[in-house]
Amino acid sequence: MPKNWVEFSLDLFDIALDCARSALHARCMKYLRFSHLVLSLATGFVFLSGAAVAGDQRSALFMHASEIKWVDTPGANGAQMAVLWGNPETGAYGAFRKRPGGDFVALHTHTHDGRVIILSGVLLITMEGGAQTELGPGSYALIPSGAKHTSGCKAGSDCVYFEEQPGASDINFIKTAATK
Repeated sequence: MPKNWVEFSLDLFDIALDCARSALHARCMKYLRFSHLVLSLATGFVFLSGAAVAGDQRSALFMHASEIKWVDTPGANGAQMAVLWGNPETGAYGAFRKRPGGDFVALHTHTHDGRVIILSGVLLITMEGGAQTELGPGSYALIPSGAKHTSGCKAGSDCVYFEEQPGASDINFIKTAATK
């Protein structure tokens, strides 16, 4: 049994992924495209609203889009982040991210699993040794900790997505023959 909303949402994502890997993959994917978006947004709203758990006396929190504070992501060519809960420098967090169209990040890993829901634009992700995957609005991605991948935003429009991680945000670039 999960102890908090973070564990609860992560457990639900893992269950959904198991379904997607099953023999009913095609049928599950139709359902999962919508349910992942709804579940993740609901989870985000639970965090944003300060939803009460037994004995929790926090006040509700509501943020209009105009109140969300976007800040530049250092060293990321026009990328921005709007933290909704937690602290990406020190631990678990949920945030909106914006990347300019045509943006590309070379082969890298992250220390923690990353869960992403695309809200606008087309996010491009290529796992090492795999084909490029294009993820449009409503799509979901789980990038396991330590998984080598590239990412980018398809030219033509900016990408906006919700991201959450159970630990601090980081990026660990991988040296390849082309980058040495």
